Amino acid sequence: MNQHQGQVLEYIVRKKGYNISELALKMGVNRRSVYNWFNRRYIKKDLLAKLGSVLQHDFSAERSDMHHPIDLVELPEKQSQVLAEGQDWKSRYIKLLEDYHQMLKNQVVRSTENQSVA
Repeated sequence: MNQHQGQVLEYIVRKKGYNISELALKMGVNRRSVYNWFNRRYIKKDLLAKLGSVLQHDFSAERSDMHHPIDLVELPEKQSQVLAEGQDWKSRYIKLLEDYHQMLKNQVVRSTENQSVA
């Protein structure tokens, strides 16, 4: 964002018709803080994200270091892929545990048989 971020914020607040007192209340600050934000050349990313949530505005267009909400749309698809891979590993792990349990069981049986013979 090459623009003065405070000026962009003020423009969006005014464009959306927000009352400064209302915005301050929703943000949990006083009105003076909001006016101070308008004067800042740079606004921290987390504050801008919270403001975006309150104002229902996507600031990622103004800030390249912010994630665009469209990135989150891909999450369920990726999540299902990860879950499927996780289930595959879980199945393999359970099979390995069952094989190991069977091997131990066989060893106990052989050990018991050897003690009986001796």
